Amino acid sequence: DDWKRKKRSVEDKDEQQESYPVIVPTPDVDLRSLNFSLIEKKKGGFVDCKCEWGLFRDRNVTLRKPVTINHGMANLSMKGLLEKFNNSTTLGWWEEGSSCDKVGGQDGGTLPPVVDRFKEMELFVSLMCRKINLQFEKMTTHSGLESYRFIPPPNALGSHTDQDPNTQNLANSCFCQQSKGFSCFKSGVLNLEPCKTTPELPHGAPIALSFPHFYQADQSYLDAVEGMKPNKSLHQFYLDIEPTLGFPLAIRPRFQLNAIIRRDPHIEIMRNFSEELVLPFLWAQDGFSEPSSPMASAIQFGLAAPHQLPLLGGVVLLVLGGAMVLVAVVWWCCFWARLKTIKEEFAMS
Repeated sequence: DDWKRKKRSVEDKDEQQESYPVIVPTPDVDLRSLNFSLIEKKKGGFVDCKCEWGLFRDRNVTLRKPVTINHGMANLSMKGLLEKFNNSTTLGWWEEGSSCDKVGGQDGGTLPPVVDRFKEMELFVSLMCRKINLQFEKMTTHSGLESYRFIPPPNALGSHTDQDPNTQNLANSCFCQQSKGFSCFKSGVLNLEPCKTTPELPHGAPIALSFPHFYQADQSYLDAVEGMKPNKSLHQFYLDIEPTLGFPLAIRPRFQLNAIIRRDPHIEIMRNFSEELVLPFLWAQDGFSEPSSPMASAIQFGLAAPHQLPLLGGVVLLVLGGAMVLVAVVWWCCFWARLKTIKEEFAMS
């Protein structure tokens, strides 16, 4: 079976022990000074795969590119900021030296505390091969916790050549790789061919990305195919954040993958196609819409603790102080009673 994939075996236990020395940190060793590359093990891979390209190939065992994320120890506001993708500060897909090709943006699962709703948030989504801006939309509530909802603006996937000022996005011009032979689409659709190139597919896989049902896309894409019914509540990308601690209470990355079909006069069924058709074949959503009960309880405790702990500490100190005063009074009374008894015995003698 040409499509069968077998998980590659890694070195045996003895070889692993020889290749990857065990590093045991001691109390006097700073973990940040250790060279963790010495204990990095090879990831599982696949052999005997004859397919040239697969949309979700290797994702069932979470084979992903490594990312380096800022831990926020030096500057808490930078917590969760991507610094490297696949050990590089650039993506290598978009216009060289541009902001589009520069690694950055927040990791969706690791956000800094004290979120400012008046500032745009930039989120990196690896499946979309890019960073995407999010803006505050409204307040929401999950399990009794208030949150800020951030959504992409109408021009998040806007074309730099769009004549409509509401959907035009000049900052997206560096995603257009027309000079390298890749098509540049109208607003709402991003050509993913540049980030799907391989030695076997130098021109990339013919895939384009949009929001589901071409939500916020140019009307021409909806007119080209039947059945498109964009709906904000069903197809919008959103992120709900608890603003004090910065925990995501809900996150719904929603996207649609489209095949790029080009007219081919040599194939009868494709002779009557338009020069280039963006045909939807899959839309999906990831993430979660509500926090779990343990997660909500933990966040509620974390929010309440700074206010309750000082009060609790004050009560404890007050009780301890009262107990100490009571002990002192009892001791004083016992001392004077004993002293009085001694005086009386001395007088009688």
